[in-house]
Amino acid sequence: MRNSSHTKRLFALALLLLFAICREANAQLYQIDTVRFAVGIRGGVGSTSISFQPYQNRDGKIGFAGGITFNVSAHKFLGMQTGVNFLRTGYTTTEFTPRKVGDPNWIGKEIEAAQSFLAIPLLLQLQFAISIVTFRISGGGFFDYLLEEKMGFPGQIRKLELPMGAYNRFGAGVCWGGAVGIDTRVGEFYVEFRADDHLTDLYNRDRIPKASEPSSHIHSQTIGVGYLYKFQWIKQRPMP
Repeated sequence: MRNSSHTKRLFALALLLLFAICREANAQLYQIDTVRFAVGIRGGVGSTSISFQPYQNRDGKIGFAGGITFNVSAHKFLGMQTGVNFLRTGYTTTEFTPRKVGDPNWIGKEIEAAQSFLAIPLLLQLQFAISIVTFRISGGGFFDYLLEEKMGFPGQIRKLELPMGAYNRFGAGVCWGGAVGIDTRVGEFYVEFRADDHLTDLYNRDRIPKASEPSSHIHSQTIGVGYLYKFQWIKQRPMP
């Protein structure tokens, strides 16, 4: 009888041990993936300018950038951002060569120009937080489309036609910046700096004899504010 009772106890202990091992093995066969999403709005003002080759005098103007953003992150310190942005840029310059589009009376006089772009950025983000304070450093590129350009004497600018032979309406560039925010229960509010440099020439210009290859690149730097509404998706998947 004693041997039977002892055997039953050992059998019950073995069952408990087997049950614990099975639970641990089952837990190790799965891992939890957390993907964080955020959708938001942003807007800012700053300086815009253009660089010309061959060189010609120019001054920058106040610009605007804003739009909607989409953020995704499956890692604590890395994420990606895209969205749709509206950009307003501008400059003043003195023309010395005729343009393919414009008024011949502009030659030798100061003119003013303003452009509107629609841009889609794709940024890689380094992100971290200290308590409720968030930090992001971003870098990447963008594709854009020239919606319109206005040009004329200062205070008298008018909308121009945009023939393909005179403009590169589809363009691309690089962008970078950083943001500092406060994470709250209703979302994140942040302040950011963003710089955009167009790599595509805005204008198709004829080469001047004995001069460098013509180029015209838009540059802008903005400081703005934004808001992100955050949510997350949790998925349990088998481990490889």
